[in-house]
Amino acid sequence: MKRIDLFLLLAPLLASLSGCQSAKPEDIVILYTNDVHCGYAENLGYSGVASLKKELQKQGTPTLLVDVGDAVQGDNYGSLSKGEASIALMNASDYDLATLGNHEFDYGFEQLDHLMDLADFPYICCNLTNLETHKDYLPPYLIKDIGNRKIGFLGIDTPTSLTESTPKYFQNAHGEFIYTFYEGEGGRTFYDRVQATVDSLKQEKVDYVIALAHLGGEDSVKPYRSKDLLANVSGIDVCLDGHSHEVMESEIVKDKQGKEVILSQTGTKLECIGKLSIGKDGSLKTELIHEYDGKDAEVDEIYRGIAATYSAKLDQVIGHAAFDLTILGEDGKRLVRSGETNLGDLTADAFKESGKADIGIVNGGGVRAGIGKGDITLNDVLKVFPFMNALAKVSMSGQEILDELEFSCYSLPGEFGGFLHASGLTYTVDLSIPSSVTLNDEGQFLPLASGVQRRVRNVKVAGEAIDPNKSYSVASNDYILTGGNGYPTFKNTRLPVEDKLDWEVLQDFFVAHPDLSAYANLGGDGRVEIVGR
Repeated sequence: MKRIDLFLLLAPLLASLSGCQSAKPEDIVILYTNDVHCGYAENLGYSGVASLKKELQKQGTPTLLVDVGDAVQGDNYGSLSKGEASIALMNASDYDLATLGNHEFDYGFEQLDHLMDLADFPYICCNLTNLETHKDYLPPYLIKDIGNRKIGFLGIDTPTSLTESTPKYFQNAHGEFIYTFYEGEGGRTFYDRVQATVDSLKQEKVDYVIALAHLGGEDSVKPYRSKDLLANVSGIDVCLDGHSHEVMESEIVKDKQGKEVILSQTGTKLECIGKLSIGKDGSLKTELIHEYDGKDAEVDEIYRGIAATYSAKLDQVIGHAAFDLTILGEDGKRLVRSGETNLGDLTADAFKESGKADIGIVNGGGVRAGIGKGDITLNDVLKVFPFMNALAKVSMSGQEILDELEFSCYSLPGEFGGFLHASGLTYTVDLSIPSSVTLNDEGQFLPLASGVQRRVRNVKVAGEAIDPNKSYSVASNDYILTGGNGYPTFKNTRLPVEDKLDWEVLQDFFVAHPDLSAYANLGGDGRVEIVGR
């Protein structure tokens, strides 16, 4: 008896040593990232992503790696290489699939086509169609056979890309939109398009439908939030989300038919790696990996090469600040999209000065990072303005400026990427007055009806009450003046002015103004007064 017991105890070890033991079936794993925004070596980094995938595969776990958009834009190496550095690192990390975010379009369609040609992995998107050719820009879905499962992935991009990237890229020479993300009808066109894609996947007899959905959960993108979509379609098993930079491990959402759907998102800049596990019993589970020590030597080497290419230029010192230039409020949370900060004031001043204009305006969503006290480098400047927008100038009537400000403040106290920081201009916002702003299907501002109550008042230009009938020169970036964030497109916009990009405008301002003491108040100098909270 004892001999038999000993044999039973040793049998697994003996089988392992002889190579005869069958491998233990493991879960299928799908690793996912979103909104990396060129955070190549930040947090867990692409090196960690690549190492984790290799480790799982070495353990015998069938593993895929997917991205949910906004990978190629957001920091200096991405901007200077127009996204090519991002693709090189994603290739080295062995991505299997990706979908588009709104920022994949920031370099234009020609460069996006080039980036996808460089990629060793395919892109999918079910809701982007050319209205002139009636052709889909990308395949709507992709089926992967992995382990013993047939998994259908569909790509979904936010319809707000029309205004959250550069609108002119989606328009013809006459300013007419020639691409659609199936926006309109209160979201119904969008939901129907996604449902049709899900139905097509179901006909392919897939075991699971997994959405790579760059949609997010912010109220400002209603009715295109991920939860809006899931409540209006059926058949999706897991929704891997992006766009709103939320850290969401696993939230259960009911679909149109009451079925439970897992919703997950990994934040931004690789602060987490998502892990979707499909169990041997068919169960689904998502989790977020916050800590992981593994590093991949090949990815690290490629990153060092990218850094070496640009570091000498980026390390140039162009100014100095004795205090932070911030995009945050006193509570440490982002303020630049809903209120005044000293960096918002400074960037608006830079545009006004460089454009030799009466007024300078900068959208808060375009001011992407603060600058810490101490030496200011070109690297810092490009972190503030990574999008390579051009300095532009337009003539606006006082009434048009009033309308622009009303739109700028329509989401307050919530965030809006189009919230305007201004130079040469002061005003008051009364939050006790509901916003009268309405948008069209493309997310563009519609003219206000006459006589509506406005929440923006006491508007002054250079200390004098604004004259609705007077013309004022306004300097900004070409993104805002050609329809970005849903603003009206100004046909008389001059761009670029002096062939300057936004980061060059800011760089020149720091060089010309070594004394920045005027911006010592982190909350700005009182250009925007918000009342009625």
